[in-house]
Amino acid sequence: MRKEKQFLLDEIKNQLNASNDFVITSYEGIDPNTAADFRTSIVDSGGLFCVVKKRVFLKAAKEAGITIDKEMLKGHIGIVYSREDTIAIAKAVYKFKKDNDKLLDVLGGLFEGKLCSPSDLEEISTLPSQDEMRAQFLGVLEAPLSGLVSVMEAAMSGVVSCMDQQVQKKESQQ
Repeated sequence: MRKEKQFLLDEIKNQLNASNDFVITSYEGIDPNTAADFRTSIVDSGGLFCVVKKRVFLKAAKEAGITIDKEMLKGHIGIVYSREDTIAIAKAVYKFKKDNDKLLDVLGGLFEGKLCSPSDLEEISTLPSQDEMRAQFLGVLEAPLSGLVSVMEAAMSGVVSCMDQQVQKKESQQ
């Protein structure tokens, strides 16, 4: 293998090993400004977008232990690597796809070690982000504790109110 191809193969293999998950896209007719906007939205979501050659990508995926069907790769392909939050990456990809319907198509991807179809990835993109899920979880934990504090506070204020009434009653009797 020529040095240039080996370099590309090693780079893609390193990206696959370094990323948690990825989304395979097919693009056609994207002008440079739109492509820059897409890359920026992916980077802002914590990912990386790279245009790759099919044969080199398939070989790198095979060497990384990922089996990808050659038939699903249609057109020019680009890989969106996820570094942190795959849900945010999926949201960014599908938002761009919605805004620019004819320019980008999702072919599949890898989510938590499992190959996913485009419809699976679209469902994943509708999930709440990690921060939203954490907030919902904390809300679930907080609700019973908040109720307990309210009950204890009411009990304490009841005791204080009774004592205050007793003091007022004794003062009025004197």
